[in-house]
Amino acid sequence: MSTFETKEEYLKYLAGWKAATNAEEAKSKRIVCDHVQYNWSYHWNDEDRARLVDKGYTLNKSGNQATLKDGGHYKETGWLDAHYYVFNNVMRGKDPKRGFTPKSERKVQYPNSPWSGFTNAAYALERVIQDAEQYVEHLGKGKGHKTSAGSTVKTFLVPFGGKIEIADLLRIDKEELANARRFHR
Repeated sequence: MSTFETKEEYLKYLAGWKAATNAEEAKSKRIVCDHVQYNWSYHWNDEDRARLVDKGYTLNKSGNQATLKDGGHYKETGWLDAHYYVFNNVMRGKDPKRGFTPKSERKVQYPNSPWSGFTNAAYALERVIQDAEQYVEHLGKGKGHKTSAGSTVKTFLVPFGGKIEIADLLRIDKEELANARRFHR
């Protein structure tokens, strides 16, 4: 069952979700960077130095590091992680595990589970909900009471641009989420 009481609430949530998933920040990118190669035996021989210089590397003064300008890359992930998708499933009244497929090409070692990705995402969402509850409790106490509560919630809500609020997080039943985490198909 959905957590929304009116159609307007659902449409507002859906607009926030679509804005977050279609934003440029939600897409992963490959970023070009310098490639650095180290020689832990401290120095390259003359043949290795010549080979590296021919490939475009520059050697540092100590001779144990070679750098190729714009020769490497790294992947910068988007801002929506697995706990956002668990949040979407719960808010829309669907099975929280929907979309999580246990992947195990090899035998899984003892402490791990094929469902560890979902379990970690559910824990992360529970921490966000708990922080939201603490933040609302802090606001109820009035001014002058200092707390670190609310930082996780504010970080979680950034992708939604104000269309999804703390009140939406407080609608989630933590017990239902915990039960989904405990039971695996």
